[in-house]
Amino acid sequence: RLATVYQHKSCCQTQPFSSNHRFSNLPQFRGRLLIFVYCREISDQGNIEIYWIPNSSTKIDWIISYTPAHNKNTQCDMESLSGSINDMLHRFLLIACLLSVTSHASLSADDRSEPATDITVEGRVLAIPEIFAKKSIKADLGPVENQLAILTSTGRVLPLLSDDGGRIFFLDKAMRNLPARLKLKTSPDLPYSQVIHVEIEHEGRWRIPQYYCDVCTIAVRYPQICLCCQGPMEFRFKPER
Repeated sequence: RLATVYQHKSCCQTQPFSSNHRFSNLPQFRGRLLIFVYCREISDQGNIEIYWIPNSSTKIDWIISYTPAHNKNTQCDMESLSGSINDMLHRFLLIACLLSVTSHASLSADDRSEPATDITVEGRVLAIPEIFAKKSIKADLGPVENQLAILTSTGRVLPLLSDDGGRIFFLDKAMRNLPARLKLKTSPDLPYSQVIHVEIEHEGRWRIPQYYCDVCTIAVRYPQICLCCQGPMEFRFKPER
């Protein structure tokens, strides 16, 4: 039978033990994972127990413990005992292989995450407390008062990361609550979206916002001082061709 995983830390001796010890009091293998693998009773000779102790390395220790029957007059038939042990090992190895394959398939399915996808949405970038108010949601606003999200035209709420793409909305409040079209990278295992591209509706057309230094003719995506002359950079829409 397969039983519970047990870790014993009280002793450090590594030696065979008799099966008449209680499992909770096994006196060896300090800090090592001890798995009780298989137990089989031989009616006329006694009990056989097999223990498997996996190490951190590729080495695996096996312990086969034989406890004679309580009748002291019973003689041990070594040939029969050896056959029983071999039979037990064959059965266990088959079960272990099946469990290993099943466990690996299950873990692979759990670890297999869907790839990130790019989407384009239209809506308005707002502070999350404002979105709560629009949707009549009552909640503590402190933890989210500095977070932003785009409220799409379909009513979907997509929280935004403050990175090179989305930082414009965090630093320049004038860019909020305007008709916006955002290209986002979304991932099923992350509740935030990464802004890849920003367009703001201006005079009936979608325009790209930027901050420009007239002296150095440098344009950047969010408010900052000029990296070249250290002067101010002014907001503008990227000129159209």
